[in-house]
Amino acid sequence: MPRTLRAALLLLALAAPARAEMLHMMEASPAPRSVMQGPAQEFFVRFDGPVDHHASRLMIQRGDMVLRTLRPRLGASPNTLHAVAGGLPPGDYVLRWVVAPRAGGVPSMGGLDFSIR
Repeated sequence: MPRTLRAALLLLALAAPARAEMLHMMEASPAPRSVMQGPAQEFFVRFDGPVDHHASRLMIQRGDMVLRTLRPRLGASPNTLHAVAGGLPPGDYVLRWVVAPRAGGVPSMGGLDFSIR
């Protein structure tokens, strides 16, 4: 796990109340192992509760390297991290997220593989 991702997760965990629940991913785009095409790539991850858009992040990884850290759009649905990235060259990637619950709680993280052709 990249050092910046570990540090972000640690900071979020330290700020969270110990008894709160973690968020769980319900839906994502791109779908796991899907192939995207075109110059603009749009990403979203929907969770089972409201997210803190300011404290959450989406990252695009290739191998062990984080290529981009995307700030979620603040106007997205309360339970959704949404961001747009463009200009990723063809290849295999991982969309990673660190999500903080809006009401405080335990941050969670996850990821999914996708490709661009």
